[in-house]
Amino acid sequence: YEITTRLVGSEMCIRDSNHTYSKTEISYKEEFIYAGDTLWSIAEREAKNNKYYENKDIRSIVSELKDINHINGNLEIGEKICIPTFHN
Repeated sequence: YEITTRLVGSEMCIRDSNHTYSKTEISYKEEFIYAGDTLWSIAEREAKNNKYYENKDIRSIVSELKDINHINGNLEIGEKICIPTFHN
């Protein structure tokens, strides 16, 4: 039996809620992984639609998503990942 730590529940998406970035709080949204999703495709979508990732390189977004979610391998359908976003 192998046990791995993954960010699964919404309580696991909570990060340093006192952290501020340019007077805007960072919160985390949960996204489910669907067939065909890759970290690259998620990073591209977030770069276009998420102000937190505005003007950031896709490679750095992929790296950050891997770090935040402790991803070392492939994504699994149905898996939840946490994605940072600005919360005003």
